[in-house]
Amino acid sequence: MSEKKPTGKYQHAIHECVRNGCLLLEDAEYLQDWERHGTACAVAILAEEEFSKAFLLYLVQDAVIPWTPEIRRAIRNHECKHLLAILMDHLAERGEFWWSHTLDQRLNTPDEPLPGKLVAAINLFRHDKVGRFHSQSWDVLEPGDYDPATKKVADGSIDRAKQSSIYVNIASDGATLTTPRAVSATQSAAEIERAKRIKEMATDMEHGFVSAFREYSALKKVLAAVFDPTRIVVALMQGDENAHQS
Repeated sequence: MSEKKPTGKYQHAIHECVRNGCLLLEDAEYLQDWERHGTACAVAILAEEEFSKAFLLYLVQDAVIPWTPEIRRAIRNHECKHLLAILMDHLAERGEFWWSHTLDQRLNTPDEPLPGKLVAAINLFRHDKVGRFHSQSWDVLEPGDYDPATKKVADGSIDRAKQSSIYVNIASDGATLTTPRAVSATQSAAEIERAKRIKEMATDMEHGFVSAFREYSALKKVLAAVFDPTRIVVALMQGDENAHQS
């Protein structure tokens, strides 16, 4: 595949976010080598957040999501970026087999249903986050209707883990709750590996390769549907491409 970077209004910002994410990931790896596992874990999560910002800008540039005040707020919201990182991690994993998937697409092989965690990430990002930025009375699903692990991400579990990786947590009685020393080498290594996968997807995206992934095409359809301003859509059915009129 020839390398041809996409062009557009947001391309420079996309490039800068990816570049900064790559630098942060390098820093995380250096810190890991120095056995500063807590800081390494936190910086790896910061790298993921930068890659997620690039992904959101790419979705805007690709006319999937509109550039609204709520989306501008989402780009600064940690939980929004962590939900988008779930989508990126999936694309990175599936993108390793992009050629076979592209061939399947050419042969009109039916798309696989979206995994439950992706459906939850999309719904939580659109309704629980961006929708609520627009109005606190925005309709959302009941907490039990979401994939539990993904709901925890939307509720700030990754951001709390990041904070605990760099700060000492103090209880109301003044006792020490946690310290960054509690982060193990295994934990920080796992976060760095996740950031590396997301980096690969971000790099493919920056160069326009991601448009060849059938998984990106499937995500694009669902995201475009739930952000359609003429409808209120909830992606309840895995792999369902049909939007339901409210």
